[in-house]
Amino acid sequence: MVRAWKSYLAFTSTGYRILGLIVFPVLLLALTVSMGMEAAGAAVACYEILADFWLFSGILKKDTGSMDYLKTSIYGTDIIKKGLAADCIRRFVYLGILSFAGYLSSGRLNNFTAGLTVYLVVMVLLNVSRHLSGFMMHFSISSVGLLIYSILVKFVSGAAAAGIVAVVDVLASIVTVWYAMYCVKGSYYEKRYHESI
Repeated sequence: MVRAWKSYLAFTSTGYRILGLIVFPVLLLALTVSMGMEAAGAAVACYEILADFWLFSGILKKDTGSMDYLKTSIYGTDIIKKGLAADCIRRFVYLGILSFAGYLSSGRLNNFTAGLTVYLVVMVLLNVSRHLSGFMMHFSISSVGLLIYSILVKFVSGAAAAGIVAVVDVLASIVTVWYAMYCVKGSYYEKRYHESI
């Protein structure tokens, strides 16, 4: 786990560590305590997609130049894989804390279901946004996330739904890391193949 966290921090800047891991999460925690996770979930989904722009923007693109060193080094793909896995774990723990805070403030179990739904929406949309490198594209995708979350949270409630969404969240995390590694490895080998011709 320590190695995964180090791999994750290799992708972060000092600004992200301060703003993305401390300041904005505290602000979103205050928002969640005051409004509950069901209402604050849309803002959390937007934040998570926009914050990912700082870390893994364009990582799945075939022609990204920023990742070539990691793609070609011996341990590079392992660093990417562990960094992505640590990002999934960080996001899951973070949303769990926000959901628990929403539950403590309102006493409603739907806060947990809402947190799990935010996680699912974010993980699905990150598989799209990581193919893009423009901030406005990430902003547009975060707006789509807001809309999707707002629709899903109306239909997903109760303990049984929370259990189902939790299982789907775990599967979404596994698929996200697998898909990212598939794209990263595929883009390197395809590029290498075309350069040799």
